[in-house]
Amino acid sequence: MPVFVSAKGADFSAWRPAGDYVVTFRQALLDSIASSHAAAGEERLQATGAALEELAAANDRMLAEAARILDQMGQSSATAPLAGLTRAYFDVLYDQFELFRSPQAFFQQSHALLVQLAGTLTRLAADRIGIMSRTLPDVELVVLGPAGRLEFSPFCPLQLVLVHGPASSADIEVLSLFSHFIHEGFLGCGFLADSRISPRNPLWRGAPVEWELRITQGLEHGEREELIDLLRLADQAELTRNGGESGFGARCLHLLAESRPTLAFLVTRLMGLSNGIGLMGGLRLIKTGSERGLFALLDHALLPLSATVTSLALIRGVTTVGTTARIRELLARGELNVDMAERLLQAWQALHELRLDHERSLLPDWGDRLALYLDPEKLSNNERDRLREALETVGTAQRQTGVIFSGLGE
Repeated sequence: MPVFVSAKGADFSAWRPAGDYVVTFRQALLDSIASSHAAAGEERLQATGAALEELAAANDRMLAEAARILDQMGQSSATAPLAGLTRAYFDVLYDQFELFRSPQAFFQQSHALLVQLAGTLTRLAADRIGIMSRTLPDVELVVLGPAGRLEFSPFCPLQLVLVHGPASSADIEVLSLFSHFIHEGFLGCGFLADSRISPRNPLWRGAPVEWELRITQGLEHGEREELIDLLRLADQAELTRNGGESGFGARCLHLLAESRPTLAFLVTRLMGLSNGIGLMGGLRLIKTGSERGLFALLDHALLPLSATVTSLALIRGVTTVGTTARIRELLARGELNVDMAERLLQAWQALHELRLDHERSLLPDWGDRLALYLDPEKLSNNERDRLREALETVGTAQRQTGVIFSGLGE
């Protein structure tokens, strides 16, 4: 089931398009049996009802199994069982996706796993530190990248940031050990934990005042790579926090949005991204190397789409978390019209369906280097058409974003 402009919240039954779909489905079913004999029509109605009940029961079983696994994670007293539980959880999610074709449901539940796992790993890390954990300041674990956009799968790199309360020099050593245990915990679960963007790297942890200084100085004097790293903070989601209200994410977005040179840098990079369609109208395929003939789904589709939405969100001061939520917020503010918002949501749906389909074909190897490359020859005609339409939408949105930023003036 695709996402819609009017779809708000996680309760699918409350979505207006869901009600519309029910009405359409019912009418199509009635039309299909209108010319049938009474017995045949009744048999089709019964078969349809049984099929729907079977689907509903399957979904209930999957949700119950996912909830059971999360509960086991939350109660775990050691890191050893977490890897198996994580694998089992994602097996359920990929099976559910195969049945219901909903990337949004997949990502909502994958984020729920990260939240549960982060809570468990921080608790176990504190246990491993022992008596030294008494001096551990309040901590907040934040995730960037695909997970920060609420689009995480186990094939994605996991980029983590730690925000902590005021810390003495002795506390810094404790935080270093604590961060190491968290990083190793995610690695132990089979995730592709980023070796650089990790709280065990001092540059990716700090107190709010340290983060503020790091960001402001970087925005004023940072070189290209430092600016790229700072812009990663635009896509973030909180995983766990044991202190009071943080406001870290909102503060990061404010600082980034207030820096016009940084926005100009971001938009320039955005305009340089290919939307995957060549000059002659064909897909841009890799011409050399072991990926020859394949389509780079990340470089030519997912990255331009997410960068476009993130850029618009920063330009317009949107603080909502997640790509689809940002699109709807931009529509609500009048920054996108209904047509473009719908097209962007449909593009998001199509691209992530292709992504998750391909990932499922590579299970159980989460580290497969070809996870973000598609073979166009293996796509159906409908999949190729949806891919092309999505890429055209992304290209149009890229150009519109450039025009919007140019129109802001100095």
